[in-house]
Amino acid sequence: DGNGCSATSNPVLVTVNTPPAQPSINADGPTTFCANQATILSTPFVGGYIYQWFLNGNLIPGANLDTYLPLVDGNYTVRVSNGTCSALSDDIDINVLGIPNVNPTSGPTEVCVGNTINLNNSTGGGSWSSNNPSVATVNGSGQVTGISAGGAIISYSVTNGNGCTVSEPYGVSVITLPIAP
Repeated sequence: DGNGCSATSNPVLVTVNTPPAQPSINADGPTTFCANQATILSTPFVGGYIYQWFLNGNLIPGANLDTYLPLVDGNYTVRVSNGTCSALSDDIDINVLGIPNVNPTSGPTEVCVGNTINLNNSTGGGSWSSNNPSVATVNGSGQVTGISAGGAIISYSVTNGNGCTVSEPYGVSVITLPIAP
């Protein structure tokens, strides 16, 4: 100071913590997908780190693992913290495409071998299919033919302009008639 006096303070220990590296986000599938599909986002796991996911800059409550399943459009980021310091990832843009609405299928649930039943679905523009054509076949108008005894799932599928498909399953049992005495 101006009087020629000086003083030394007691030493202070300063700890400098190393921040985590900037996390990366990986998608296990396409970042544009139909709403009835999924892509999982992940960041490399580091033991002891704390994770927090954000959508469009807003904290997603409860999203605190190294993976996240996005359900809506937006820009996703993840913040990784070692308890003292943190780092934020670059964002990844997710685009979730709308799916068509498909009405329930109606009609009989049983058909005899060699006979037919008609199924109906009021949603236009769809197509019919059978998961087991050796038991039951279906034509383009929903007519089901019993081929052999067993069960089959008859599906009515609709694809929209986004290329997204929804199928409405309908169970059908094919029964054999008893042999006449």
